[in-house]
Amino acid sequence: MTTMTLDDFTARLRTAFGDGLAAVVLYGSQAAPGATLHGSDYNVLVLATRLGPADLAAAAPAVRAWREAGHPPPMTMSVDEWRRSVDVFPIEVADILARHRVLAGALPEPDHPVRPADLRHQLEFEARGKLLQLRAGAMATAGNPDEQTALLARSVSAFVTMTRAALRLAGEQPPAAAADVVQAAARVAGFPAAPVIAALAAKRGEKPADPGAAFAAYVDAAEQLARWLDQWTAP
Repeated sequence: MTTMTLDDFTARLRTAFGDGLAAVVLYGSQAAPGATLHGSDYNVLVLATRLGPADLAAAAPAVRAWREAGHPPPMTMSVDEWRRSVDVFPIEVADILARHRVLAGALPEPDHPVRPADLRHQLEFEARGKLLQLRAGAMATAGNPDEQTALLARSVSAFVTMTRAALRLAGEQPPAAAADVVQAAARVAGFPAAPVIAALAAKRGEKPADPGAAFAAYVDAAEQLARWLDQWTAP
């Protein structure tokens, strides 16, 4: 795997987009205060004033090298799309606004704050979709312990993202650590925290003592979160 630093990627994006580059923003856990900016899996938002075929083609080699270095492709939007996407992607916009680090340019403010109704709509959509995926995974793994553990590890980041959004929906400020987010959201939404904490451990490489039971409890927690969102009403 090749290596590519954030500075390298930002410099190549500057060259690719030229004066059309409006901002390069690191967001997510690596943007938290005290993060050491090492390893892989950096989440990057790229904003540009133009995103025509020629602009995307110019940026493609940099993005390809970035992905080969083990990072997800950047979220790429025009400045206008970013400003107007707060009602469509309130989960992502809220996460980025809450925890980010500007690497180039400036991050514009969205057209309006994240609205609870928009947040709840996207959050329930995501929760229902993830629940369907977990049920499909339960059948696809056919009780294989290794596959169940792998599915726990793959899916838990999205679950934590949903719990962070659920806390915002409830009017609470999410903690920084993923396990603390899960514990707080479990208290608010009424799902058991332990299965999600076990999935976080699986992501770190710790296999559950009983993967089948752990996965079943994890699916149950997802069902309870989706049920809470379905019944949620604005205070």
